[in-house]
Amino acid sequence: MPAFAGLSTWGAMAVVTIHEPTKVTRPPIIESLVGIRGFAAAWVLIEHFRFAIYGLFPGVMPLDWWIAGGSLGIEIFFPLSGFIISYMYAERLRTGGSYADYLLKRFARIYPVYITTFLAMAALVSAAAVAKVQLNSATNYTPFTFFGNLLLLQAAPGIPAWNPPAWSVSAEALAYVTFPLTAGLLARLTRVRSALFATTAWLVVGTAAMVANHFVNPLMTSPTMALLRIATEFVAGAMLWKAWSLAGEPRSLGWDALAFSIVVLIVVGLWLLPHRSSLMLLLAPMAALLVVTCASARGPVAWLLSTRPVVFGGKISYSLYMVHFVVFAAVSKAFRWDAYAGDSLVTRLGLLGFYLVTCFVLAIAAYYLVEEPARRAIARFVERRRLKRATRLLPEAATIGRDL
Repeated sequence: MPAFAGLSTWGAMAVVTIHEPTKVTRPPIIESLVGIRGFAAAWVLIEHFRFAIYGLFPGVMPLDWWIAGGSLGIEIFFPLSGFIISYMYAERLRTGGSYADYLLKRFARIYPVYITTFLAMAALVSAAAVAKVQLNSATNYTPFTFFGNLLLLQAAPGIPAWNPPAWSVSAEALAYVTFPLTAGLLARLTRVRSALFATTAWLVVGTAAMVANHFVNPLMTSPTMALLRIATEFVAGAMLWKAWSLAGEPRSLGWDALAFSIVVLIVVGLWLLPHRSSLMLLLAPMAALLVVTCASARGPVAWLLSTRPVVFGGKISYSLYMVHFVVFAAVSKAFRWDAYAGDSLVTRLGLLGFYLVTCFVLAIAAYYLVEEPARRAIARFVERRRLKRATRLLPEAATIGRDL
């Protein structure tokens, strides 16, 4: 009996120890991947401001091939997102982490800033209606599309985005919701070679599908193209993370050289491919590879992307991405660039600087007043939920131990 009593006590202690609440630790931040987000967001911003730039500075138009390529900033965002989400959550979800907690944290990451900028855009639309100011794409602003945007359904047919960049946020939200399927795929990749083969095949098939869709509907933000882009690029980023992880998260100077070579190939590709065409998506595999090379770099590329200004730009990049079109819609109506096209260089530079500074100031405000406070508040809520679940299991563990 004493032996059985001792075994019973040991069993209770063992079960209680297994379920004892512990703080979930996050993997270390890869600063170079934070930094590259800032460059991608700035590239998209320049592309969206192109008409103002060309109107104020016609001499810049020969650079249209590069400015128009700003759409490819999304082809950096999507695989980057797949890489980072997998890096942070794939193992946690595979080993029994809470799917609900994961979704709440992803919601905290995107929705607070999203809804703030969406409501700001709705206020501008309402003000324009009262003032009888004609807006571009006025037919997009209806009660039906309002509620569709509220629910982040812009990637679905018939629901245009009120804040145009938000279509990609809708596509990302779909990738977040379905991530357990991606994580299940990653679990089947157990060797570097199989992970690289799967990534290559996925990118080839996905890119071919995007190019084929170009000849049906060349609009890069059409619902079909949006789904093809996120499915191809997010999952490719996740599989690249798996290969990188299986390889021991390599870092060396050779990756810096490879990252630089990929940037050169992207620049040359943009020069050769038709401007403002979804055929630019032929470069999507290069953008995905750029993500993993930046994660592995340890020389000048890693240094540049990890400098404090660049990392700060990466931190505010999502807020910048979400506020810049709202600023463009408001400021360009109040201070039309075509009214200043004939003014002095100083005046034109001042106006463009006013546009850009307004974007960055509001992005910083959104980051510190909305994005970070909301993320921390929801993270605390998730942690309290997790601790409550763990605490509820403690009495059950003790009971099981007594019954052994």
